Amino acid sequence: MKFRCILADPPWQYKDRDKDGIGTDDSYPTMSLEELGSMAFWVKRLADNDCWLWMWTTNAFLVDGSASWLCKKWGFEPKTLVTWIKCKEQPMTLMGFKPMPKLTKIMGYYVFSSTEHLIIAIRGNSTPDKCMYDNVIFAPTREHSLKPDESYKLIEKVCVETPRLELFARRIMPGWRGWGRDYPTKDIMCPTGKVWDASRILQLEGKK
Repeated sequence: MKFRCILADPPWQYKDRDKDGIGTDDSYPTMSLEELGSMAFWVKRLADNDCWLWMWTTNAFLVDGSASWLCKKWGFEPKTLVTWIKCKEQPMTLMGFKPMPKLTKIMGYYVFSSTEHLIIAIRGNSTPDKCMYDNVIFAPTREHSLKPDESYKLIEKVCVETPRLELFARRIMPGWRGWGRDYPTKDIMCPTGKVWDASRILQLEGKK
């Protein structure tokens, strides 16, 4: 099956460790940039000739260019991005106005991190019918790494083409197929016959 829309939430690998020796890798399994890049041969086979890629990334990988590099490695051209502003609670409308919500402050290297970004990249001739949606999402944080439902709603409005696939998915979403280590079912299988086997993917790519 070829997909017209792909959403990815890569498990970016940080080289962070706090004074107690605890880092991101202790929260969930991660993949190096090389391992993520090696998935290109598979992603290109999943993507239709005309396809959207929506890729989640954080400030660090946006600044150093890793996220854009990965989009291009997978065969997509980055165009713009949507920013998720993390709130402590769902913003409420008061007399027609939405006051600035209290932000979720996550420890960063230099300043607190209260945002994540969703890069929009395309392959082939994929363009929206209309430009009528905001590139900012205000939504509360929930369990670790769980992305807001508002992001799926935005993608489905902008990218009306189907079928849709989520890579590194953690839950079943209506209207989406899924693949990932924590996905409840073995919906989409990678060419190795296993879910989440980066070392085997590298071997197939001829890098190991």
